Amino acid sequence: MSDSTYNALTGILLSGSLLALAIAAAYLIAAVVGWKGPNRRRRLMRFAGFLALFPALAGAQYYLNWGIFMPQLRQAAEKELLRNQRERFAASTHVSVGDQAPSFKLVDADGTNFSLDGSRDTVVLLNFFATWCGPCLKELPRMQKIWDRHGKNERFSMLVIGREESLQSVTEFRSQNSYTFPIAPDPNREVFSLFAIKSIPRIFVISPKGEILYATLGYREDELDRLETMLTDLLQTNSSTQ
Repeated sequence: MSDSTYNALTGILLSGSLLALAIAAAYLIAAVVGWKGPNRRRRLMRFAGFLALFPALAGAQYYLNWGIFMPQLRQAAEKELLRNQRERFAASTHVSVGDQAPSFKLVDADGTNFSLDGSRDTVVLLNFFATWCGPCLKELPRMQKIWDRHGKNERFSMLVIGREESLQSVTEFRSQNSYTFPIAPDPNREVFSLFAIKSIPRIFVISPKGEILYATLGYREDELDRLETMLTDLLQTNSSTQ
């Protein structure tokens, strides 16, 4: 529904409801004034009819606004937001879904060597964050939830990477927040720069063959729901093919 159509219909319904209320009041006044006259019953019936018409027209206007126009407006806004996010992702990312993930090596906060090439038999989840990044801080509890669910699965690997963070900062951050997932510093953005130009948080899911299956930028609950469903399906599929 276009804005002009919505405005026209709203104007008609608003005018109609006010007119119905005014006519109802006029018939009520006429009935009271001529209470003993022969037209009292007819005037009262018309008063009741126009009075009933008022909430009907007002209800129609309410439904038009909240039942039709606002949902359409919200859907349009969501589509525009999604389009902007995709454009932002494309403009700031080196690799996308379908590309081969770039190879890298890192040592995590526990002193364990992580190699993407060495994780080729697993589904790999990479999360890029920073301790000062508000959306990242909202996202990390979901990363912990994923780690709690799949961390013991030998077909799953995960690494949370602190962009421009030191070993000390990521170690302290994980301890302060009681996180248990593997975390590693990337103080000079060497690994991050293989995947993207700027902007966090970012998540990449990489197949056992090194193909990027999922890539997202920014924090969105619905995207994290989709990620969790995707990981569950992937790991179940990999399990059935062993």
